[in-house]
Amino acid sequence: MTTSYQEKQEKSIVSRFPLANKKLLNLGKKQKQTNAILRKLNQITVEETCEEVWRSNKLTKSHLGIVKSGTKPKVEMSLVKGQYRQIDQLTYFRNVVFGALDWINNEKGDEIATAYFTIIISGINYGEYELKVLHKRKGMKAYTQDNYVTSIKWGTASYLLKNENLLGRELVLYKTHNEKHFLINIE
Repeated sequence: MTTSYQEKQEKSIVSRFPLANKKLLNLGKKQKQTNAILRKLNQITVEETCEEVWRSNKLTKSHLGIVKSGTKPKVEMSLVKGQYRQIDQLTYFRNVVFGALDWINNEKGDEIATAYFTIIISGINYGEYELKVLHKRKGMKAYTQDNYVTSIKWGTASYLLKNENLLGRELVLYKTHNEKHFLINIE
């Protein structure tokens, strides 16, 4: 299914159970806005009103940081077109999805920002994680090869995502209206 980033989807994230059992209710595939219920349990925000901004293709071992023993994992999710085929991946994630973040340059000249991601996997809310978003500096080969230039570093959430049961699923990224908090839902 190809989804236009201009067509928003509507879902409702409802807190019916304790934090470890948050359930995600799918209200339809083609509705314009995502509505979620804000609730705090144990100081962890579930979500507020948000909208879908990206949907991956089927998740692979590379996306999840799963590698053979003795190999150094990438521990980041490269953000490419996925199911949003019409976007310009060189600018969309940096300027549209993560544009409101406070970006700083690292020693290499890449831009790095911190954002907060609530992670929901198979309907279970695992809470909010402070993760880094990396945008590669201009002039790198990735720009001329139309490769990914923006990625989410899994950091403290990597233990959740290094799970072979997630292979073949889709990751959906939502942005809240305050634009510094995001929701990752793996369906």
